[in-house]
Amino acid sequence: WNPDDILKGSICEVFSQDTYENSIAKPNGLFDPRMGTIENGQVCETCKMDNRNCTGHFGHIRLGKPVYYIQFLQMVLKVLKCVCWRCSKCLVNTGDSAVQEMLRKSKGKGRFLAVYNWCQKYGKNCLSKELDGKTHDGCGIVQPTRYIVPKREKDGVAKIYAEFKEQSKENVRKYIPVEKILSILKRITDDDVELIGLSSKYSRPDWMISTILPVPPPHVRPSVRQDGNQKAEDDLTHKLSDIVKTNNSLKDKIADSNKETGKDPAEVANLIDEWHQLLQYHVMTL
Repeated sequence: WNPDDILKGSICEVFSQDTYENSIAKPNGLFDPRMGTIENGQVCETCKMDNRNCTGHFGHIRLGKPVYYIQFLQMVLKVLKCVCWRCSKCLVNTGDSAVQEMLRKSKGKGRFLAVYNWCQKYGKNCLSKELDGKTHDGCGIVQPTRYIVPKREKDGVAKIYAEFKEQSKENVRKYIPVEKILSILKRITDDDVELIGLSSKYSRPDWMISTILPVPPPHVRPSVRQDGNQKAEDDLTHKLSDIVKTNNSLKDKIADSNKETGKDPAEVANLIDEWHQLLQYHVMTL
């Protein structure tokens, strides 16, 4: 699903940290009555069906900052290797006869792997007319030698770094924020998306980063009644609750940073990054 699909399939935004108020489901909470009911004798506010016939309806959470879908992280790294980090132009030299033959013979996953392997070997610069005469309209800038996600805990959860070879012949590692990665992927044209073997209709690379998170209906994560009529919530509900709380705190910190508080900007930026990393962790574990 792309963000527009998630919004079209959603009937409410979830932003309340409370689930129930006086035993009644809280609007815009994780059991908003519009998402359907699993209680006997109650009716869904969206489809007007009871719990036997209502299949449930999705909600959504607007994230304060984009985060990676962890299952697509390696794919994002590979796509970054195929496009320019500044102008998002595909690095493949389509004027080369061997490349034309490669593209003609392959499509889909086979084409993506072929393009990725070609860029690994030859994609050192973004091609421009100055570099190869006529076949490209890129910016000509030097590309990173590689993109990596460090596994050390102190480097944070799912942070992408680019390594550049400097004149001193030493590799310099630079952190690239997820917002920058998202802008790179968004700027890839539909033609270039098709060129590298993906689909501009079904699998644009920027959809592999989450900005709008879908919230499944209560039917997917039903509550369990315990002794004394106490409710035990599903693990998914607990994790979604962590996401809502962390997301609200992150939004508050971002709002505070835009005010004249007199705090050290570096300290504020570090605080926002900590909350952002916590949000990334909760979405990853969901």
